[in-house]
Amino acid sequence: MTKYNFMIRTLSPLHIGSGEELKLNYDFVNQTSIDKEYKGTGFTWRLNVDEILASRANDRNVTKTPAQLLNPADFVLDSAGNPNRLFRYRIPGEIRAGKVYSQLRACVKDVLDCPYIPGSSIKGAIRTALAVQILKAKGADLKSKIKFQSNSKKADDEIEGTLFGPDPNSDWMRAFRISDALLPPENRRPGYGLLVANTNPLTANPNTQKSVPIEIEAIQWGNEFFGFVTVDDFLLGKESFLPAKVHLDRWIPEIHEYGMNRLYLLKDWYSRVPDSQKILKKIDQLIQFGEDVREKNLSMALLQIGFGCGWDGMTYGELLQKDLPWFSHMLKDLKVIKPNKKKSGGGVPSVIQSFPTSRKVVYQNEIPADFLGWCLLDFTEVKS
Repeated sequence: MTKYNFMIRTLSPLHIGSGEELKLNYDFVNQTSIDKEYKGTGFTWRLNVDEILASRANDRNVTKTPAQLLNPADFVLDSAGNPNRLFRYRIPGEIRAGKVYSQLRACVKDVLDCPYIPGSSIKGAIRTALAVQILKAKGADLKSKIKFQSNSKKADDEIEGTLFGPDPNSDWMRAFRISDALLPPENRRPGYGLLVANTNPLTANPNTQKSVPIEIEAIQWGNEFFGFVTVDDFLLGKESFLPAKVHLDRWIPEIHEYGMNRLYLLKDWYSRVPDSQKILKKIDQLIQFGEDVREKNLSMALLQIGFGCGWDGMTYGELLQKDLPWFSHMLKDLKVIKPNKKKSGGGVPSVIQSFPTSRKVVYQNEIPADFLGWCLLDFTEVKS
């Protein structure tokens, strides 16, 4: 059994959703909604609804929202910069839409409202990275293994079975046990490191109208989380895993190679999309940093995790796009995209050539400013 301690540093806003949709005036309020004269980026205050209802019992009215039970004097901070008990936490940033039905997607947090990165999310990203690297090295023909006319979620079952094992008990990823990544003890407090990020799909077609913005709680770049990985060397030594052994023996560099290749692919995509200058600059910085890591052979890896990875970041998308006509057929058959009935002919539609046609990015002042989910993973083997 080999054990590694690891650190994850966020290099761009990171969102792992809890599945909870927070509602304006019921779960949170904006700085500008309580102070019309406020000038600045604003803050979002997460309401402690139980405490509000308990302390304002005499003012309770079925027509009032929890936010309407508050007074301007309630929005104060103590000497440590924390709000009073009527609020769970306060974070920088505001949602763009100010309507009463506006929502904010919550980031996953523990029972104390402290954000963390689930081990399952880390393991899922690592699983995809290793799978793509192994399939690329084998030169596998995935076209013959995709099952059409079936549930799209089961279309790659044959690939999964060949790659990881015929059943969950035979899956070699069982050998990797990855803990949740937690903030250091001194930073474990409600809402630490979070902000409100305004996201929207960035499309290659400048005439395409923006869809409804998705407002999220996200972990700010530059925060560090810590956890550990245990690798069952005995399980990885099983004969059935030998075809993948060369990759699993150097799993950290393989993850980094996958991340670097993905950055180059993203650079190519964004270079063809208007208004992507800030994002391209960030990509160039990450590529330079990643090349330094590769040269020094450090136990580090760049990897994209969570919301914003997109379809191609969670599948074998890169390997499926070598044959564009076949790829077009696959996307339509599995209903990943809807066929354009207005166009006919044997050519490959432009929507396929640039697939995916949009990516969710962070906007600031209506300008695309950052992409999502990029992290640095730094592993240190624990010597017994």
